[in-house]
Amino acid sequence: MSNELYLDWLKSLKVGDKVVYTFRGIITIDEVEKITPKGLIRLESGESVDIFGIRILPGKCDDSFLIEPLTPEIADKVAKMAMARKLEKYPFYLLSKEQLERIIGIIEGVEE
Repeated sequence: MSNELYLDWLKSLKVGDKVVYTFRGIITIDEVEKITPKGLIRLESGESVDIFGIRILPGKCDDSFLIEPLTPEIADKVAKMAMARKLEKYPFYLLSKEQLERIIGIIEGVEE
């Protein structure tokens, strides 16, 4: 997205709009909670961004991020990552041998 289109998108944001940002490799979907008269954007998570979409972090210049539009592709990727994290913690040893064989079949592409 060009800088001009990005700035137009930022100006079009309204309270309740969903946005996304990546911070330290984690993609987060957030919601616009407030937009100040000066154009600063506060997100539901407590994060704030300036009129250029850059994170406002008092006293620090590093670890910044930009907010971006939430696209269907990003929403799908976030959902899949959440499911994968849930699977990492699942106690598969509680499943039957048949259930595990079906899961392995799906993973290896035997079943669809």
